[in-house]
Amino acid sequence: MSTQSVAQAFTRLLEDPAYRGLVARNAAELDAWDLDTLERRMLAEEAANGFSSPDIGSGVVMTFLRGAALPPRVASDLGVALNKAHGLPTASFTEPGFVSGSACCPWGHPPVPALGGMLE
Repeated sequence: MSTQSVAQAFTRLLEDPAYRGLVARNAAELDAWDLDTLERRMLAEEAANGFSSPDIGSGVVMTFLRGAALPPRVASDLGVALNKAHGLPTASFTEPGFVSGSACCPWGHPPVPALGGMLE
């Protein structure tokens, strides 16, 4: 299983409605990615759902990716796509001052200080 491939394919599904439609109609469109059967099925299910839920981040793919260490660029691209899908700002992800260690994203980031302790 390749969490990186799942994250990259999911990012494309979020950003490209035409690709999402192709995958929803024919899961074989995912054959270009290094995915196993379970991963293809999860992505095809998400594509078929059309991302109409206001809480895209709680779907099967994001549940699968939760806690996975992703390369900084992949994590950033996924964060941008999720923010766009939710109608949130994305500039902080793409500006030159962006923290390249993906500290803004829930994948492979250092603990975040919080009152009363550390949050992971």
